[in-house]
Amino acid sequence: MAGGRGERLGGKLEKPMVKLVGKPMVEWVGKSVIRAGRVSRVIVCASPNTLLTARHAKLLGLEVFTASGRGYVEDLVEAIKVLKLGVTLVLPSDTPLVRPSTLHTLVSEYFRRGAASLTLCVPKIDVLALGAEPGYCVTVGGRELCPVGISVLDGRRLHAQESGADEHYLVWRDPAELLNVNTPSELRLAERLLGERSDAKEEL
Repeated sequence: MAGGRGERLGGKLEKPMVKLVGKPMVEWVGKSVIRAGRVSRVIVCASPNTLLTARHAKLLGLEVFTASGRGYVEDLVEAIKVLKLGVTLVLPSDTPLVRPSTLHTLVSEYFRRGAASLTLCVPKIDVLALGAEPGYCVTVGGRELCPVGISVLDGRRLHAQESGADEHYLVWRDPAELLNVNTPSELRLAERLLGERSDAKEEL
């Protein structure tokens, strides 16, 4: 998902094109998806707000769908319906640190559970300890969890996904890997975290 303006990041550049260590965030995410090895198509869902992102994605050889730009959920539903997608791995372009192995685990767990959707989330307490700003949170089993927007869902079962009737969560205890980059301070945090990772050189 790459349709956001990125106003909270403080610049004029489209959010997916904001660079992390010299590479646009959308590129980090795209490469992680490809390396995960569990997808047959990689589609960048852009919007009228992110035409530069769409052009960059095409140069990378990625498929691009330009949604209406009405909102994150609306654009996602539009893409699924227009493209007639089945089981779909969804990532926002502001999660550049997610590892391919984590995406592989998420997809495998989705099929094991057989739910309409499975969403990665991090305990709110871990997000705060990292120094990031918690976004939307849900309470599950007495714990506050922060979904990061990375999920697997079945486009043929959208009614269950939209109602939340069969929505499952996979709790991940590495908040650094699932950092949502929304602000300048979180971008600086992502740069520091990437520099501390043992696999950073391989990813670059």
